[in-house]
Amino acid sequence: MSKLTRISVMSSKGPDSKGYNDIKALNQINSDYWSEKIENVLDSAPDIIILPENCDRFTDFSYKQQLAYITNGGSIENLIVKMAKKYKTNITYPGIRIDDKDYKYPYRNCIRMYGKDGSLVNIYDKNHVMIDENEIGIGYGQDPKVYQLDKIRIASGICFDLNFDTLIEAYKPQNPELIIFSSNYHGGLKQDQWAYSLRSYMASAITNNTSRIINPFGDVIACTTNYYDYVTAEVNLDFEIVHLDYNMHKIKEAKRKFKQSLTVYDPGNVATVLLTYEDNDRCIKDVLNEYEIETYDEYLKRTIEHRKNHILI
Repeated sequence: MSKLTRISVMSSKGPDSKGYNDIKALNQINSDYWSEKIENVLDSAPDIIILPENCDRFTDFSYKQQLAYITNGGSIENLIVKMAKKYKTNITYPGIRIDDKDYKYPYRNCIRMYGKDGSLVNIYDKNHVMIDENEIGIGYGQDPKVYQLDKIRIASGICFDLNFDTLIEAYKPQNPELIIFSSNYHGGLKQDQWAYSLRSYMASAITNNTSRIINPFGDVIACTTNYYDYVTAEVNLDFEIVHLDYNMHKIKEAKRKFKQSLTVYDPGNVATVLLTYEDNDRCIKDVLNEYEIETYDEYLKRTIEHRKNHILI
């Protein structure tokens, strides 16, 4: 069953405070700024809009000033909720939130996901905050979870998180289909590593740098440029990664039957391919079951088991 999903990512940095200290005025500046930025992608009718890390931080504010802004009621939550409901789209709100239960480290660097009805769907707290973040009161997130959004399994990451393979290990058994990454740091090949390790598409929103939508091989589907700090692309999240060993003839037979409904994407050199089902009469797992095609992970598991049973001890 085709799971076409239109994703928008942004590279915009936050606005300048213009010297204001009044919370109401600052919230208005922030809301006006991000309303205009979000409006840039609405003509593309995105299903998910992803904003960069700490999107509501003013460019002329220190981290401590930003914490004071949040503590005193600074927020663009009303705007995000309003636009999500009005345009029937899911929108992330990456920023600092207050955790009332933690008196020692009362803040969290997080990504909040708001659904098409304006409801709060999920909160991901940055698991690996930097030392200087922790020293000013930002606590560590724990227990990273994949969550469901419009039948899409989503994993999350923020900035420094990308350096830690323990997060990959935590997400791997949860089988995400899309990784949402909001950051001030690009990560380069680490983005590709996450995508391939988790067999997942990845959408990154990077402050003042190239934001990308990449496939599970790290190949760029769409990215922002020096001219446009936003981009939208459509991806089909009904897919599987398959190794060519023992499967090449089966894939050929399946392609012969399903024709244009089955897309076989080969990035070359890695001996794995991306299979995507483009129609609505079945899903990619049905195709794999019909032709007894193993996924890449199933093949690796079978190979490891075979080695265990045939190795000299």
